[in-house]
Amino acid sequence: AELYPTNPIFNVVSVPQDRKRHNGYMQNFNLQLSKELSNFDVLEVGWVGTKGTHVFAGTGGDYDPNQADVNGFGTLTTNQRKPFFQKFGWSQNLRYYGSDAGNNYHSMQVKFDKRFAKGLNVMSHYTWSKNIDNSSEIFGVGNVGLPQQSAIPSIYGGLRNERALSHFDRAHRFVATFLYELPFGKHQNGFLKHALEGWQLTGLWSFESGVPLTVSN
Repeated sequence: AELYPTNPIFNVVSVPQDRKRHNGYMQNFNLQLSKELSNFDVLEVGWVGTKGTHVFAGTGGDYDPNQADVNGFGTLTTNQRKPFFQKFGWSQNLRYYGSDAGNNYHSMQVKFDKRFAKGLNVMSHYTWSKNIDNSSEIFGVGNVGLPQQSAIPSIYGGLRNERALSHFDRAHRFVATFLYELPFGKHQNGFLKHALEGWQLTGLWSFESGVPLTVSN
């Protein structure tokens, strides 16, 4: 019998196993330098990186490479938006299980801490990074709300052409927080001292790069 009959009487779901599947692994790298600028100020600068080899795509290695693409929704049928239907006329769902994805992340991280001095404490962190992979677009809709693209597994020559910035790549991220002890009530007595002393002001700022934007009409 044909594995993919021309007119199947039911929807065929196959689960091809990659006989050459490798065990995935992650490598982590970091180098940190720190300097005490004063009795209260500390500066840290570092490089942090990771590299994933033979890892699962997205949250697992079991996915459908023949899922319908969102491009053309509303104008094309579901089958017309399936990549293998366009190439071979296959409308079946496919299940592919393999550890053929890869990723790498490199970043410069700068941290500045101002310890308590005159009632003020400041902590700030800046990251300049780049995240590259070849599979995050498979789960792009659920994770970051970007247009989802069906990815053909590497046994068909697909993933090697998908290597690009990750959907969740954020080139810049800055976070700062502070705590300031308000200098009220220290020289008061009685009720005013208890009512005004001990108040603190805190704040948190977070800024990061946005997701890529595709202009269309």
